[in-house]
Amino acid sequence: MRTAWGAFAATGDPGWPAYDPDRRLVRLFDVHPETAAYPEEASRRLWEHYTFGPLPLLHP
Repeated sequence: MRTAWGAFAATGDPGWPAYDPDRRLVRLFDVHPETAAYPEEASRRLWEHYTFGPLPLLHP
């Protein structure tokens, strides 16, 4: 991930395609990084139309 950030800072190119909401490809940083379909698609679809309320702010 550090190498990818360094290359992006130097060239402006992250080394993988821009995000496309129709294809939902993401960069998976693992032993061998790869660009693949979003791995949590079922979870994303489950929460897709749920509107989360604001989080309460705690004052010390």
